[in-house]
Amino acid sequence: KMKAVVLFLREEAGLDYPGVVSVMRRLPAVVAYSIEGNLQPKLDLLLDLGMSREEISTAVLKDVWVLSSKKSDGLDKAIAFCEHRGFTKEQLRSALTNFPSITRPAKVLLEERWAFLTEEMKLLDEDIRDHPEF
Repeated sequence: KMKAVVLFLREEAGLDYPGVVSVMRRLPAVVAYSIEGNLQPKLDLLLDLGMSREEISTAVLKDVWVLSSKKSDGLDKAIAFCEHRGFTKEQLRSALTNFPSITRPAKVLLEERWAFLTEEMKLLDEDIRDHPEF
C-alpha cells in the first residue's frame, strides 16, 4: 500500500521525490491513506477547479492539510463556502495554490472569520476574495 501511495503522490499529485519525502515527514499517516477513498477524491476536487498538477503539488507542499483533511469534513466544505461567498474558480485556484491554509478551518470558523472581516472590520466581500490570506 505504501508503494502505491508514493506512486500516486508522484504521478497523480505531481510531487517529485523530495516532495513526497517532505509530505511523509509532515504527515506520516499519508502512506496508509486509501487512494480510492481518500486521496483520489481530493485530487479530483482540485482538478475540477482547474488546478494543474503543478499547482496541486505547490499547495500540498505549502500545507499538507490539503491531503490530510477528510474530504467530507474539510476540503469540499471549505471550497463550497468560498464559492458561496463569490470566489470565482480562478480566485479559488489561486487562493488554494498560494494560501492552501484557507481550507484548514472548519466551515463554522470560516463563517465566523468572514463575519468578523465584513461586519467588524468593514471589509467588502471583494477585498476578502482578492486577499484570501485574511
